Amino acid sequence: MALHHLRETLSILSSMRRTEGWRACFSGLGPSLASVVPANTIKFFTYGNCKALCQKWDFDPDSVAVQAISASISGLSTILATNPIWVVKTRLQLDKSRMEKSTVRQYKNSLDCASQLLRNEGFKGFYRGLSASVLGVGETILHLVLYEQTKLLVAAMHSHPHPPIAHADRTARSVDVAAAAAVSKCFKPDFDKHRRNMEH
Repeated sequence: MALHHLRETLSILSSMRRTEGWRACFSGLGPSLASVVPANTIKFFTYGNCKALCQKWDFDPDSVAVQAISASISGLSTILATNPIWVVKTRLQLDKSRMEKSTVRQYKNSLDCASQLLRNEGFKGFYRGLSASVLGVGETILHLVLYEQTKLLVAAMHSHPHPPIAHADRTARSVDVAAAAAVSKCFKPDFDKHRRNMEH
């Protein structure tokens, strides 16, 4: 099954290269970076600072409760700050897909989309699909708590009485973090489809 998917992916890439060139592989990279980078920056900045604040109040930063509370605050902050970006991105994608049926595009670019949205729907238009996004807070909590707990579990498995060699220790830590991230992603539900349906 995995080999079949690999062959299928390589076939699609080869077809794209022949028909559209290698640049097609990076189509839409700009808007994706414009939405993903701020979202992840806000999420991890808020999460780390919430945990640090809890530690100052003498709570254990490695406890599930502290991690869950920090993750929920982080998720809500990220949604409130980035929902307008996701709405504009979704509208632009839908506008581009409509080009197959019509030769006229509704939006010229991101700024034009944002200005039309503000003019026609008001400020609340930027928060369409917010309820579906709020459901995604559960995804953030699950992801970050699983990540932290898996990282602690893997670190405990590698603990030993003698100090490790520095290079080996750095390698082990990298493997631990990668393993924790992989496990947390496996149990990460996807609310993007519901959010996109509500944003247009």
